[in-house]
Amino acid sequence: MFLTCCPNVYSMMLQTQINFIDNEILLTLDLQPPYKAILKKDFLHIYKDNEPLFSLPLLYPNLISWQFERGLVGFKINNNIYQTDQALKLKELLNGRLFFSKIQDFYTPLQVLGQGSSAKVLLVKSKHSDQYFAAKCVEKNELMYQEIEINNQLDHQAFVKIKEVFQGDTSYYIIMDLLSGKNLQQLIKNQHVGLTLEQTQKIMHALLSGIEHMHLKSIMHRDIKPENIVLQKNNNLTTLKIVDFGLATYTTLKKFKYPKCGTPGYVAPEIANLTDKDATYSSKCDIFSAGAVFFKLLTGRDVFPGTGFNFVLSLNKKCQIDFSVLTLKKIPQNVIRELVQKMLSKDPKMRPTATECLNHEFFTFNDKPTSAQKKTFFAQTRATTLTVDFSSPEEKPEYKGSFVTNDIVPQKCEMQKTINKFNTTEFEQYN
Repeated sequence: MFLTCCPNVYSMMLQTQINFIDNEILLTLDLQPPYKAILKKDFLHIYKDNEPLFSLPLLYPNLISWQFERGLVGFKINNNIYQTDQALKLKELLNGRLFFSKIQDFYTPLQVLGQGSSAKVLLVKSKHSDQYFAAKCVEKNELMYQEIEINNQLDHQAFVKIKEVFQGDTSYYIIMDLLSGKNLQQLIKNQHVGLTLEQTQKIMHALLSGIEHMHLKSIMHRDIKPENIVLQKNNNLTTLKIVDFGLATYTTLKKFKYPKCGTPGYVAPEIANLTDKDATYSSKCDIFSAGAVFFKLLTGRDVFPGTGFNFVLSLNKKCQIDFSVLTLKKIPQNVIRELVQKMLSKDPKMRPTATECLNHEFFTFNDKPTSAQKKTFFAQTRATTLTVDFSSPEEKPEYKGSFVTNDIVPQKCEMQKTINKFNTTEFEQYN
């Protein structure tokens, strides 16, 4: 009421903010008279007749709608349309900072690349270039702001940067770089000649480097597994990316939104055995999950082999691991077994940090096996690897997928309901 009655005071406050609080100019736009816009680090400032009109904070859930008339000519904020010939430049500078609308004006959907319990990924093509991207389509919820915020904080080669986020009626579309390589699960399964020690070192070094960066930002992933480790380019282990931050959260929170979550076979036992939904745990949960990935790379088998969601989860909770299979590798046990065992400790306090893992002598060991040794090892590995034999088609996606629950039930783990329908009305006209 005060600002409405005293517009001059409001104008002075805006001017102070523009000049002193947010003083780095990124772009100046001449809009359709009498308007002008100045884009700065944290705000988009709109002027009318050279007087500040209002400022839009550059953060979620704020929204800009792009307006098309024979091409992109303007944008809409708070039901006001502003026209400019530099709208594409503005959009580029705003990428990943706040929500956009009308994804159909910028991208054409081509196919579904994958689908999980709460999201699906579409292959899309830009209408303004020949570039292809991945669009993660997720149902609207308040946790999306945190997932996007977390992604934007991770400035490291092990993570995919968010380019844009579009808002639909009931869904968000997160535009990211397209990862054309296999995920680690596919790589292990399809690598007929097996993974060499050098390949294992590269994968684990890249994975732990990403986890180290993440933990330094007080972020934990909570769903590290082979399916969430993807190569941006086929046969290039240096392009490894950690994906899917749907379960990620901050370690500094006093209470987690979803305290009990993860994937059976990879979830840390302190999470699998959680009975108090108000309890917290540390980022060492990611070290356990990375250790389970490490174990599989070295042995070709799961840490907790078996069939079915509940059975694997029960083994996961007990955390009784057979480390004897590590002797299949022709490398000194003190080089490898010590690191794997520590990473897979049931007690999180006994696990090393990601930095301590990276400093382990395993990553400097370079005694490469001969071709004959590699053939012998992988023949033995295939013979001892347990193949999961699902008893019914319905059981398979449960075992593969992550679980999320707010209700801590000691005897039974509740699965998050699968979302069968997404709001893709923006794309249906192209199907």
